Amino acid sequence: MKGIYTLVTARSVRYVRRMADAMVVIREYISEVEAMIARSVLEAHDIPALVLRDDAGGMLPSMHLVFPIRLAVRRAEATLALHVLDTPFRASTSLDDPLGDADRPGRP
Repeated sequence: MKGIYTLVTARSVRYVRRMADAMVVIREYISEVEAMIARSVLEAHDIPALVLRDDAGGMLPSMHLVFPIRLAVRRAEATLALHVLDTPFRASTSLDDPLGDADRPGRP
């Protein structure tokens, strides 16, 4: 009987862990490009994200007007993901000089 109780407990722990990692939709987009850029920004900040779309496998892109493309992250990371997406971009280097010192000609 003890072996069965241990097995049930191990399964319930795995179930609880999966529920904690449940996904939640944080944004909806009409443009797939915007959704993919947002996903790339989140993944650059080590936040895994999914782009969910209902467009018949790409055959009916006009369906995005009726069923927007959704961006989903783990429930535990939703607040951080929204903060990352809402924070304005600040360039760390000057846009007038896109090459750093290491990229200048004549340097090995």
